[in-house]
Amino acid sequence: MNQILSDPDDDTKGFFDPNTKENLTYLQLVERCVIDPITGLSLLVIVKKGEFYFFVDEATKLILKSTTTTGAGGKYQGKTVCLWDLLYSKYISEEKRRDLVQQYKSGSITIERFLEIILTIIQQQTKTSSTTIVTCQPPETKVDSSTTKSTITTTTITETSQVPSFHGIRKDVTANELLESKIITEDLYKGLKSGKVTVTEISEMDSVRKYLEGTNSIAGVYLQSTKETLSIYEAKSKGLLTPGTSLVLLEAQAATGFVIDPVNNKKLP
Repeated sequence: MNQILSDPDDDTKGFFDPNTKENLTYLQLVERCVIDPITGLSLLVIVKKGEFYFFVDEATKLILKSTTTTGAGGKYQGKTVCLWDLLYSKYISEEKRRDLVQQYKSGSITIERFLEIILTIIQQQTKTSSTTIVTCQPPETKVDSSTTKSTITTTTITETSQVPSFHGIRKDVTANELLESKIITEDLYKGLKSGKVTVTEISEMDSVRKYLEGTNSIAGVYLQSTKETLSIYEAKSKGLLTPGTSLVLLEAQAATGFVIDPVNNKKLP
């Protein structure tokens, strides 16, 4: 079960989104959850028929994960972080997150503007005015006026043939495995190979750390219409979840070592 919970491959799409009727991997289902602002628990959203259901589709998610920056403040200060992690950080409210994604998907804002807005919000939240700017300098040309000779200085980036590895919860995981599993992007992989980013920096990215250290389980259900939080058992009793869906969600909780009571924010033995 632990392998299934952390496996992003299509072969493990054994979990069910009750709103869209899609079969998803556990990681995909977790990413569609809302985070309780008080407890930090992941809650599966359930909407009534005809009610708008917000989630980020896979294509948009890939773009957000592929867009990285070193200019974020707060706990991300000086780190390489993707837009996806920033969007789902503690600095962005659920309402603002939904609004920005909808604006981007409708074409009202570009991905660059999306990132700019997020960085501004985080800067305001952390009350910091520091900004990291990355610039690319052209080759430096030095001219000796007496000899009219020019010297061109170039910078060469050498890629190492050694494949970096990351410390996972069960075993070490190579960068190749993270790339193949779509945990990191091609650009991030190339940056790691060339030395532009380090294993530590990538390991600290929320989306990567979730994979390496094990994902948080889905703690319960959030009813969008009433803003009510229910346990998985309560949701099943009210007919909001099928017995089969409830069972696999509870099994997933148990695989993390405990079952969660999201209403009282308690871990049950």
